[in-house]
Amino acid sequence: MCCIDFFVDSLDIEKMGLKGSAGENGRPSYHPKELVKLYLYGYMNHMRSSRQLEKGIQRSEYQQYIASNKQRIENNKDYYRRRQAIVEHPYGTIKRQ
Repeated sequence: MCCIDFFVDSLDIEKMGLKGSAGENGRPSYHPKELVKLYLYGYMNHMRSSRQLEKGIQRSEYQQYIASNKQRIENNKDYYRRRQAIVEHPYGTIKRQ
């Protein structure tokens, strides 16, 4: 998703003829760059339906948090080993040996 963001952000969407238009009533339209990003993401991942796109986007949103958490654990291995040694439990503290 990161490469798609960089690519679409480098494009001049106005010159391509894509404009966001807000109607008189109702909610404003999506920004054209966001729609192009969504279209390219679906094309690259063989997602044709809107439901598939929704699931794929939700997974990719959580993926960045999972990756940052994994990075934090790898950087502080000793801290997390000590933290895992004591696990809080509703009935008291459990110590792992």
